[in-house]
Amino acid sequence: MPANGHERTKLTAYILAEETYKDTTLEYSVLRPSDVIGTKMISRFLFALFSAVTRGRFCYFGPRGSTAACVHVADVARALIACGDVRSRALFNRCSDCLWEDLISEITRLVAVRGPRLSLSSLPSRAAFRALEGLVRLPFTSNRLASLTNRSTYSTTRFVQECEFTYSPPMFGGIYDIVKVLG
Repeated sequence: MPANGHERTKLTAYILAEETYKDTTLEYSVLRPSDVIGTKMISRFLFALFSAVTRGRFCYFGPRGSTAACVHVADVARALIACGDVRSRALFNRCSDCLWEDLISEITRLVAVRGPRLSLSSLPSRAAFRALEGLVRLPFTSNRLASLTNRSTYSTTRFVQECEFTYSPPMFGGIYDIVKVLG
């Protein structure tokens, strides 16, 4: 179920495409990448995350095992090309799910800093972020904090099978490129 306005808009667009083309023979593919990152597509959140990790000011929220739903821009470009060869009407998710602790560990390894040890309870942290938003400058929004506690994953099995797609560069390769730019 869509969690925010952006996700609802994407779902509405897909439903509209289905309804518009249902009585035609037109084939189409819809690719739904998660958060797209790359050396020229670095979000404010990624800057804040990198800064917090490298300065030793990052902590985990909630229990370990939360999922970072990101995809490297090179994978999105390759995936769009792969969608062109599919002869069906399909919605494909594109995501390189990895655990936040693995992602943070890779960043700390690449910049040679000690990894975070502190973990704060998720619910009180989210409530505090919502209460403080707009009052003080926070490193990221309460929605982004929610993404740090997310445990959902996006199935890419159908995409891999129908498009005969293999992932490259891996998520950590993408993070390596970004760390080189930010570092």
